[in-house]
Formats: sequence, C-alpha cells, structure tokens
Amino acid sequence: MIGGGGGIILGICLAGGHPKTALLVTGLCAYSWGALLVEAGSRLPALVRRIHYRRWEGRYYAFDGLQIRIEEAPAGEPWAWLDDVLQALELRRPGLRLGGLSSTEYRQPPGGPELVSRAGIERLARLAGGRSAARFALWFERQVWRPAKQRAAVYGDHGRS
Repeated sequence: MIGGGGGIILGICLAGGHPKTALLVTGLCAYSWGALLVEAGSRLPALVRRIHYRRWEGRYYAFDGLQIRIEEAPAGEPWAWLDDVLQALELRRPGLRLGGLSSTEYRQPPGGPELVSRAGIERLARLAGGRSAARFALWFERQVWRPAKQRAAVYGDHGRS
C-alpha cells in the first residue's frame, strides 16, 4: 500500500466515486508510512550515539568515574586530553605553568585539544602530589600506555583505523 501503489489505488477509488474506500486507502497508507517512520525513528538515537562516539571507540577510558579521552599519535603512543588529566589530578588551570612541559610532554595540534603524553602526566602528577595523583599516573601507564604500545608493536600501522 505504500508509495505509488497506494496512490494509484487511491486515484481509482476517487475516480470511481468511492470516497469511503478512498478514505480507507488513505488511512492504510498513512498508517504504513507512520509505522515506517516510527521504526526508523526508534533506530535513530542509537545511530546518532554511534556516530557521535565513533571517534572514541577503543579510546575512551574512565579513572575513578572520570572520562579520560585519548588520542593516539601516528607511532601508536597515547596522548590524553589535558583538561581530563587536570580534572583527574585535581589541578587548576589558572596558575599552572604549561610552558615548563617540553614538546615530548605537551602539544596542541592545530584545531585540536591540548594533549599530554605519559611523561607529561608523570610530571603533572609529581606537581599535584598525593596518593591519588600517583594512582592516576600508574593507572595511565598500566591501562592506557602499555596496551597501546603492545598493540602498536603487534599490529604496527595496520591495526589502527
């Protein structure tokens, strides 16, 4: 009933002087289109989520309930978003001198987020002090850095998309 077939039947009913049948055909077509739209609409939120989070597939980590976003360098080395690291280390951006970090510890790609490497995280953890900062540095090394280096060693450039 959907599409051209429903339109043809509707035209025949109207031309033949059967308005009740035409109303029935219109209702069936509307119901069919509505069912299709509802089905497509129910799949839309999952599709939107999948598209939105595609960038983070395999690179989303959580430390004590905080999201830690990871970007991988071409060599496979993971770099964490600076804002996430500062939040995990409970450091405040005002008064923090990032100029003290070297290019192997901190970088900001054009149009991208500020990133810190494992060495940068270790330096910031020493600056923050405390057990939770040391736990975060150890967590980053064990849960993020080592697995990424192992993947890079096993798969080389062929394992990453």
